[in-house]
Amino acid sequence: MAIARAALDSDAEIVEGDARTLSMDRASAVLLFDVLHLMRPDEQEALLTETAARLEPGGVVLVRQADASAGWRFTAVRLGNRLKAFAFRTRGQSFHARSQVE
Repeated sequence: MAIARAALDSDAEIVEGDARTLSMDRASAVLLFDVLHLMRPDEQEALLTETAARLEPGGVVLVRQADASAGWRFTAVRLGNRLKAFAFRTRGQSFHARSQVE
């Protein structure tokens, strides 16, 4: 977050919190950076629906997620997520990835 704040200064408001419960104001742009796969499918849908509802006319939502249909590349991402969960003792963490089509 510090890097984003330093880079953007006063050009953007950086909001940090749990995306599932965060109250969001109207926005011209929203970045969802590697968060959807950490949520259950119903939570993903709720977040995307709420984000779209809060978007200003002509606004944009940018989503960066690993593509679940990307073969060995996705397998490498999934392995990395599992290793991180093990290292940070969050072994019960579930992951729900989407394909590019989804």
